[in-house]
Amino acid sequence: MDDLTPLDKKIYDYLCKNDFQANKFVGADAAKTLHCELDEVYVSLANICKHIKDKIWMSYRDGGIRIITAD
Repeated sequence: MDDLTPLDKKIYDYLCKNDFQANKFVGADAAKTLHCELDEVYVSLANICKHIKDKIWMSYRDGGIRIITAD
């Protein structure tokens, strides 16, 4: 987790605390909740997937992104 930025860590924590396996992940909702820009959310998701890929799984189901994290 040393390679993650402070925003990456904040977003990862947000992902861990919410059930985005059962509920669709909505980037705009994350941006609003975390007080950042939508582009920053998606850049951070890419960084998280790159640097701690063994702790995050993303898929697309029923019209939305689903995210599972291992904390």
